[in-house]
Order: sequence, then C-alpha cells, then structure tokens
Amino acid sequence: MGPLLYHYADMCSQASVEFTLEEVLYAVEAVGFKLKASRMKDCHYTSDHKSMLEMKYHCSFFVAVKPQVTTNLTSSELRD
Repeated sequence: MGPLLYHYADMCSQASVEFTLEEVLYAVEAVGFKLKASRMKDCHYTSDHKSMLEMKYHCSFFVAVKPQVTTNLTSSELRD
C-alpha cells in the first residue's frame, strides 16, 4: 500500500517515470496477476499529536494473486 509518490517527480534535473494507478494495475494484470480487491484508503504518514500538523495520503490498496500454472511435466523434465 502506498501513494504513487515518486522520488524525483519534482526535480527537473532527474529523469523520472511516473505511472498512474490505472497504468500500475494494467501492468499487474499484464504479467499474469488477477486483481481480487481494490480500494482507496487514507493513510497517515506523520503527525504530531501536540500540534495540528498531519501528513496524510490517499492511497491505493489492492490484492492481486498469481494463479498457479499446472503442467504435466515431471521435475526432472523441468530441469532439462
């Protein structure tokens, strides 16, 4: 879980590739994972209970599983 926050996003002198959530989820499915759940969640990054300072991100949370591939090959055939 986490925000799509990129380290070099605001640094003009550094190359930065910044994917949208839709692009990340597309890539997850493109490599064979199946999305089981997806939602947005507010997550506290830092706060000071003695002041009004609070950093909070609106994060994507998703669960993806990769289905098992079944084969009729034996373990010795897989090593060859």
